[in-house]
Amino acid sequence: MPPAGANGLNPDSPPPRWKTGLVAVLALGSVAGAFFLKPIPQDPDYHRFADQRTFPAVPHFLNVVSNLPFLVSGLFGMWSVLSRPASEYLAGWVRWPWLALTIGIFLNGVGSSYYHWGPGVPQ
Repeated sequence: MPPAGANGLNPDSPPPRWKTGLVAVLALGSVAGAFFLKPIPQDPDYHRFADQRTFPAVPHFLNVVSNLPFLVSGLFGMWSVLSRPASEYLAGWVRWPWLALTIGIFLNGVGSSYYHWGPGVPQ
């Protein structure tokens, strides 16, 4: 067994199986529980946002453009994670959670921009 790092953890080993299992059980339980909930009604006025202007053919311009930082930081994060070799991380497996996080940030920007382009509840 390699010596422990400065923080007392072995940097070459992934988290213990019970921790991974606990996260998986909690995630699956949350998803399964959501199927037993009734839909929460949304106030139709919720979709009337402050910026109603159209600028260069983009409706709700400022609401749509405000998602640009999410898109840029998500792309930069993905590039940063994928351009570095695994050896630059404390442990090789650590890059995958970082990649998942940055993909999530990017997709948040995509989804929010799409919604703000034409806010409303699909019928």
